[in-house]
Amino acid sequence: MKKLIFFCCCNIWAIFVVYAQQRPPKQVLKVDPIAFFAATAKLDYERVLNDQITAQIGGAFTSQQITLWDDLAGRLNGYRLEGQIRRYFVPGMEISKPTAPEGVYLGVWAKYEALRASLKIGDDQADILNGGAYSAGLMGGCQFWMRYKKKPYALIDLFMGGGYKASDYAGRFAESGKLIQFNRSGIVPRFGFSLGLPFFE
Repeated sequence: MKKLIFFCCCNIWAIFVVYAQQRPPKQVLKVDPIAFFAATAKLDYERVLNDQITAQIGGAFTSQQITLWDDLAGRLNGYRLEGQIRRYFVPGMEISKPTAPEGVYLGVWAKYEALRASLKIGDDQADILNGGAYSAGLMGGCQFWMRYKKKPYALIDLFMGGGYKASDYAGRFAESGKLIQFNRSGIVPRFGFSLGLPFFE
């Protein structure tokens, strides 16, 4: 089954690359490869609005086992929704030709997350953390296409920034224990990278 899924993904990617040779990329689908190691699936969609401005929306879903103590394990489930507006430019230069979605960029972002941690005791399932958090801030980064014979086929997005997070979680471990990190409000950093492929109209 895994080989079949991998084969299908390779074929879909090849189809998009063929289209990339015919039309400039105006839309991009991205995944976060690091998130998979945290049992999280993350997908983003970026669309060019004009020569220097893009809008990006995305979401993530997680479902993973968590260990509170050596002999006490639970499960953490949740999702995240995010929106971004980016402005691409070439540092020190004013140019008239289109740059988005490639080059250095500055942007604003806003995010909502909801998490639920539960603990199974016998046949009962008890919530030990439940709620959500809002956050927003600024970010910057660099995005560039990987090309073959001058044709884009994959994209790399490197970014960093920060913002403010307002949490509203309740539960037994909302104020203490290993899950307290989710209920903290204040300044939060963010950094990472994504891999993308062109997606065309």
